[in-house]
Amino acid sequence: MAIARLSLLLATASAMKMPPWVNETLICERGLCTKPNAAYERTVDIQPGYQWDDAGGYCGSWASQRAILGKGAWISQQVVRDHTESCGGHDEEILSCNIDEAWTNLKIDYDRFDFESAPLPQTDAYFGWLKKQLAAGHPVAWMILWSGQTYPIYSLTPPAGMYGHVEPVIGIQSSHPLNDTTVYDDDVVVHYTDGGVNTVYRPISSLPGKWEGPGKAADCGKYHYCIGNPYGFGWAAKGFTPDVKQARAMPAALHIDPWKSEPDTRSGDKPAALKGTLKVSELTPGATYDIYRWDSVGEAFTYSEAYKKTSFTAWSDTHTFVDDTSFSSDGATYYRVLQAAAKEQRDQIRRNKEAMKAERRRKLRERKRRGNRGLPRWCIYIAYFFSFVNCMFCSFCIMYFGLVFEPAVARAWLLSSILSLVLEFFLTDPAKIAALGVVKTRIEMEISAYKEKKMELVNVRMKRQLPAVPIRSKYLVQ
Repeated sequence: MAIARLSLLLATASAMKMPPWVNETLICERGLCTKPNAAYERTVDIQPGYQWDDAGGYCGSWASQRAILGKGAWISQQVVRDHTESCGGHDEEILSCNIDEAWTNLKIDYDRFDFESAPLPQTDAYFGWLKKQLAAGHPVAWMILWSGQTYPIYSLTPPAGMYGHVEPVIGIQSSHPLNDTTVYDDDVVVHYTDGGVNTVYRPISSLPGKWEGPGKAADCGKYHYCIGNPYGFGWAAKGFTPDVKQARAMPAALHIDPWKSEPDTRSGDKPAALKGTLKVSELTPGATYDIYRWDSVGEAFTYSEAYKKTSFTAWSDTHTFVDDTSFSSDGATYYRVLQAAAKEQRDQIRRNKEAMKAERRRKLRERKRRGNRGLPRWCIYIAYFFSFVNCMFCSFCIMYFGLVFEPAVARAWLLSSILSLVLEFFLTDPAKIAALGVVKTRIEMEISAYKEKKMELVNVRMKRQLPAVPIRSKYLVQ
């Protein structure tokens, strides 16, 4: 009876969101939310969270949003729908028949599995495509079946409508090197659910389910969801639409704060101000990079100084940029990191040298300023007074002991005192001052030489990356 009631609820549920009786606690059964140990792994640094549940569910928009975050852009769930046309479902709900239009209009470079032409069942071909994309670091939006729900949804014609939910898949684990294209039973796909903050680890061999034809319910066995039989659906975000700057673009992922859920403006919530943190990878130490930001789809990838946020020189293969300017959650904000062109890198080398000279001058001024800083002027008179008293006391002691001792002893004592004084003034103190001066000078020379060598190394690395073009040529690569 319980299974029958569940099947009836699934059949009558809104088609494109997590059913109310399915949650991450159920999905995480059998340890699916416990990260397994794997020899090889690649995951994209994307935050989980919650989709909107309005109008059939915004799972397609949310999965698109999260996949695109892995490439360095924030796009509101409503903006995703606004960039496509309706092909079934609730208004411009993201389905297999309009997601291509949405991603193209949002300037996303992507690859998709050919679910329309691949022979049935598509299980093997789909899993091979899925592993290839995830191993390359491309997050995937996949469309899954709910166990017990009838298909196709929205009275569509298969393959359209052969899904009940869309989720972002962010990575893959394997006991074999990821450049091995063979799909193994113990390969694990890593994904989010659109309805929580857990990460799900699902063995790829457990993904296929059963479906007996139109109007029939999917059977996912002991799992709540399945994919790959008879159809497989997936869209892999590779980056942004190719342009003249693409060759110099670096991989970057965007984190947002707050991140768990976007304010549902469709339900009347006010948009929030989001803070972005951009994490850039695969950098070349010593090279210079420019970070651009655009706050609308129309402006995106217009390269001018007005859209350049900052420039930086990489000191390792990664860099984190925290943007101090927020952006609205109901819009679209794109970031792109480009390696500086030849002329820009030469200019950066010059700026680095000037910065080092300025830093040396600043430290010199600081040392001079610290040298003039001390006690008030009148303290010198107190020091003179105590020095005079000390000299008088010492003179008194010398005269006193000279009178107390026998003449021979007094002469010997006086001679030793004078000799000690002469040695102190003319040998010990000069030697001490000279030794300290030599040591201090040597240390400063070593520090200066180290800094110069470090700067030369940076400049050499940067010059090696520059094309063999004369500096004064007006045809420098941009």
